[in-house]
Amino acid sequence: MKVKDRELEYSGAPFGRPKSPLFSKSWRIQHGILIPKDLFAAAQPVLYGQDSIAVTSMQSGLAVYCGYEAGAPGYASGGYTTMGSVYAVWPGRKYLSVGRDCIDIEPGLASPGDGPGFVRNAAPPHTTKPVVYCSAGDGQAVIDTLSRAGIPRSSYWYWSAHYAGLHICGPASCGYPQADATQYAAGQYYDSDVFSAYMFGPVTDPSFPLKQGDADVTSKGPVRQLQNRLNVWETVIGKYKTIPVDGQYGPVTKLAVAFAQTHFAQRGVEAGICNKELFLLLSNSPVPVKPPPPPKPPVKPDAPLQVGVHVKTTYTLRITRAIAGYRGEYATKVEDAHGHVVYDGRSHDVAFDIPLPAAGDYTVTTGAAGYDNTVKNVHVPS
Repeated sequence: MKVKDRELEYSGAPFGRPKSPLFSKSWRIQHGILIPKDLFAAAQPVLYGQDSIAVTSMQSGLAVYCGYEAGAPGYASGGYTTMGSVYAVWPGRKYLSVGRDCIDIEPGLASPGDGPGFVRNAAPPHTTKPVVYCSAGDGQAVIDTLSRAGIPRSSYWYWSAHYAGLHICGPASCGYPQADATQYAAGQYYDSDVFSAYMFGPVTDPSFPLKQGDADVTSKGPVRQLQNRLNVWETVIGKYKTIPVDGQYGPVTKLAVAFAQTHFAQRGVEAGICNKELFLLLSNSPVPVKPPPPPKPPVKPDAPLQVGVHVKTTYTLRITRAIAGYRGEYATKVEDAHGHVVYDGRSHDVAFDIPLPAAGDYTVTTGAAGYDNTVKNVHVPS
């Protein structure tokens, strides 16, 4: 959680940045060798949230807001975001209370030995099971402590702190024990979290209107349908690029919906929220946009290709080529008597000079679009 002077976890490593073997998955994520978003593919819908010691420091538009219960271990001195202020500033959201829903295990607050008593006695008001929070580097030790006390992993939700980019800790993502939620980034004013939606109750597909924060449970949920329809209309609306079909109504989907609302001249609906009317409009097939006609082939002028080659000065050829009414490129290649290419290029120039390496016999081949090549032989005296 966002603690004022937190530095280390119980293992002795920096909190949220536990030591890991060089080149492990965790190390590669932290050093940008693997992109966290590429690793993040939750099997269950997720909810995004924040926690902070100041309630107004958290951003708007999140699904989960975290606060502190008066009397929670280490927070009795005050100065922290209380649940009462969270309810007042961010009404109608999902919440997580440190002290009632969750125990915060880190130096200076609760210890691993406090975990068993909390899990046995907790009656969480916001989550379906007690939540145990600690740094990812302490995770296995905390899980083992609970297990030795007769508390199986299935009896609580595990919330890890691992500042390695967007992910939920697990063997397949960062290499640490499987978590149900992860505090994946620590900022100056708030920490960023991602929670498995099942932590807060039964998960069902969202209903209309669809809005940011909604997530599909099934592979055919309405958010995926909306994302597919937005992609069908993308070339017609023309204001956004193809969006990922991941069942998560995030800021990219919200922006595309806002452009769709403008395209259909929808009024009276908050920007970025998809109601049933817009969903049905997007379900129609868009009017196909006719592709531009292919470019016409160049018209071959009736005039012939005229090529002139003469020795201008010692070891220099003057080449002229012209077609009346022609505005395209000419291609010219010059070879010596041994077949070595002295010049090979294209240009619009009607006349130009080519320096030669020595005296001798040369072959000049000139052509233009729609014309057969013209070959000229020339002797350059010494």
